[in-house]
Amino acid sequence: MKKPWCSIGRKKTDYAFRADYNAYESEMEKPKLYRNKLAGNEYQFKCGLTYHADGTPDKVTNDICYPYQVYQFDDLNDFYFGDDKESKNKNIYDFIKNNNAQVYRWDKQPPIYTKEHYNKDVDFMVRHSIDRVRIYPKDCCKLLNYQEVLSQEKNGVFYYSGWSRSLVSKEHLSKHHFLSIKTIETRFHDNTVEDTYFLYPITHCGKIL
Repeated sequence: MKKPWCSIGRKKTDYAFRADYNAYESEMEKPKLYRNKLAGNEYQFKCGLTYHADGTPDKVTNDICYPYQVYQFDDLNDFYFGDDKESKNKNIYDFIKNNNAQVYRWDKQPPIYTKEHYNKDVDFMVRHSIDRVRIYPKDCCKLLNYQEVLSQEKNGVFYYSGWSRSLVSKEHLSKHHFLSIKTIETRFHDNTVEDTYFLYPITHCGKIL
């Protein structure tokens, strides 16, 4: 069975490699005189990206680009950094110290969610920040039937991961359960919090389609 959290953790972390590569490619298309030698390196520096001799991605060496398990927090503001007096977290080090946060290295550690965690609340939340802050709450991972999916669509933004609902009949969808992975994101342009759901259809054998 695919491990949904591992795939999501890896997908978000690999974003840094893609962003670094795309920025480099964009600079190489410019005349040498106009190239910015630092362009793209923001991810390389932030995440500590290393590459093999052939240019393929090797490692992410800086913990800041991995997810963090968080066991102690008062509210959602504890997951963000700020320069104002009201913010107790000024940087990643304050965040780790103040929230009992532990880095989760998906490439070296076992899955963060085990079968005992599925379909019920856990005792931690997860913070992952590459291009934006994503928070996976205590009730992030649930199995829903199709009617529950329809009823919850009004409560947030839904993404049908790897499939399109318009291409599948309602009769077929009604026969399946769906793994719903919930994230909380802050929309910085209007300072609001938005719930986002990624839906993975589950076969009768318990595997992700």
